[in-house]
Amino acid sequence: MFEGNKPLIEFFIQSLELRLLDPEFPLINQGEEGTTFYFVRSGDLEVFVIDPIKKKDVYVRTLKGGEFFGEFALLTGQPRSASVKPKSYAKVGYFAKEKFEEMVFMFPEFKQRIQNNLNSYDDVDKNW
Repeated sequence: MFEGNKPLIEFFIQSLELRLLDPEFPLINQGEEGTTFYFVRSGDLEVFVIDPIKKKDVYVRTLKGGEFFGEFALLTGQPRSASVKPKSYAKVGYFAKEKFEEMVFMFPEFKQRIQNNLNSYDDVDKNW
């Protein structure tokens, strides 16, 4: 994701905050406003979407160390498209919305890579 971009790497390291997640509590809930961009440092986080007919969570995938999430809501201004819950104790790095916006402004190539990733999402609510 960083492709040897030293200024981007330095900005990332200096701006990233860390958080330990408890498996008892969801990190984000589908439908809420997106205010944070996350990177999985360690542990497994499960992604769920609400089945519109049964009104129950449906498992989508598991996020592992090195993966990121939360960019969809920040880039599109739409509510969170899924819920994310730690499977066990996990650590994530995160940026508040303001730091994320600063990063994509300062490093447009990073924004482009993230936008390209959005196109690969298999999301029925994709309407950006």
